[in-house]
Amino acid sequence: MTATSNLKQEAPLWREHVTQWRDSGLTQAAYCRDHDLCPHNFSYHKRKYSTALVPINHKPSGFVSVQRLPEPQHHDPLSLHFTNGVRLIGITASNVSVVKQLAELLS
Repeated sequence: MTATSNLKQEAPLWREHVTQWRDSGLTQAAYCRDHDLCPHNFSYHKRKYSTALVPINHKPSGFVSVQRLPEPQHHDPLSLHFTNGVRLIGITASNVSVVKQLAELLS
């Protein structure tokens, strides 16, 4: 048996190991220990078969995917009307503590 034919016979075995490892949830080291595999060989084949799916001459198009965010909901601002005619307008969650202090001074 030649070295080339031996490598061709081993390829499906390594692909199967890589697939089983991904499905196992184990670390690579634990999988190699459990299956009596050399971690360096496993890493080589894992990299070989995962990069085999990426086109070699892939040229980026320059476009990127974007996701449109929903329009923010605008609420009418809250306002306070005091009996002396003073009005506080534009009360939001970010300024409510200041409005509280002003209301205490004005009431």
